[in-house]
Amino acid sequence: MADRETRVLRKEAHAAFDPLWQNQYMSRTKAYTWLAAELGITYSDCHMAWLTKEQLIKAIEICAEYIELNIKSLQRRKAKYNAKALERNKRIANSIDRRKAKR
Repeated sequence: MADRETRVLRKEAHAAFDPLWQNQYMSRTKAYTWLAAELGITYSDCHMAWLTKEQLIKAIEICAEYIELNIKSLQRRKAKYNAKALERNKRIANSIDRRKAKR
């Protein structure tokens, strides 16, 4: 069982890290892969419950700094992705409509 300080650090680490994938700035897998590389650990070991206090503190700092420095480009990337997804969905809908019209 983790002590109080570790539990608080885990919550802070999730609060700093989770927006990267929950806001769709990157996939969850890519976010964990990136964090693991930044922490110098393997992807399979990159789980908040398994990190030491020092690693949790470092993760909080790394994530906060990354978002602060890259928020504009992350938002542009997300907007570009969403625009492409919208176009793709329109093409699919049109294709379905054409098939129904042929029947």
